[in-house]
Amino acid sequence: MLLGCDAFVTPTSTDLFSFHAFGNLAKWFNEWVTEYSEISEGNLAQWRSYSSDISSKTRTLRLLGHEGRGLQYLGYTTLEYVKKKANGQEQLVGAFERFRGKFDHEAQRIGESLGHSREKYLLGHVPHMHSMPATAQDVHAPIADLQSKDGVRGTQLNQRKGYADKIDQVAALVLERMEG
Repeated sequence: MLLGCDAFVTPTSTDLFSFHAFGNLAKWFNEWVTEYSEISEGNLAQWRSYSSDISSKTRTLRLLGHEGRGLQYLGYTTLEYVKKKANGQEQLVGAFERFRGKFDHEAQRIGESLGHSREKYLLGHVPHMHSMPATAQDVHAPIADLQSKDGVRGTQLNQRKGYADKIDQVAALVLERMEG
């Protein structure tokens, strides 16, 4: 499916399962790019034996160096975990923070396997929205459009606004990276 994309983003959660899945992606991309490049280069050599002008055939290939059409990895997001509060201060949870700090290394591996590198791949932390996604699904509306009539009350209205603002920031960064 990714061969049909210009770019992609990986959503993650800060847990062991997501970390291992993310690491597997990095490994698979490295293997996949090598295999795909070898097969494509073989096809290009075969096509050249029939015609010296193969530019029309290379336009659809996802190969580095062929009109810059390689698949682009834009980065990843992490789902915020629910933090406890003590004396009005959020308390970080060590296990989640240990995993959160490891994702960027795997993101670097994905980017490098696709032939590009960024200093930072993290697009942002997506807030945990408790029951709001279920409410949004129930009323067939995006979280950002939920209103009191949909069952959203009190502090949920502020959470909804914070969520929408954060998603807007992530979306703006995705667009910037796609255009840049």
